[in-house]
Amino acid sequence: MGLALASISWVAGPVLVAFGVHSSIWGGVTVTLRQRAVPEELRGRVQGVFRMFSIGGSALGALVGGPVAGWLGLAGPFWLSAVAMAVLTAVAWRPFGRRLSYGVPPHRGRTRPGRRAGGRR
Repeated sequence: MGLALASISWVAGPVLVAFGVHSSIWGGVTVTLRQRAVPEELRGRVQGVFRMFSIGGSALGALVGGPVAGWLGLAGPFWLSAVAMAVLTAVAWRPFGRRLSYGVPPHRGRTRPGRRAGGRR
């Protein structure tokens, strides 16, 4: 939404910088979550599917963005993506929130600190 509202470059620049910082942090968070949630023998496949959707989504966005910009103007794709992200966030909030509140066991495959292998202290 920030880029849709930015009409001059000195406003758009900080928005792009903030998006770049967010993307870097989000990339690290998603890799960490995937590594904790996916069994080791499946990580390569899961990462491959993630990359396919990530890069494929970028290509699809570029393909759709041109006609949308021609139809709604240069700010049109940014407004459309802001609406799409708001809808996706509203739909995904509860399922992801429930999943994250349960958490992924941090000690999968090894004993917890202070415990022996048999589960006794």
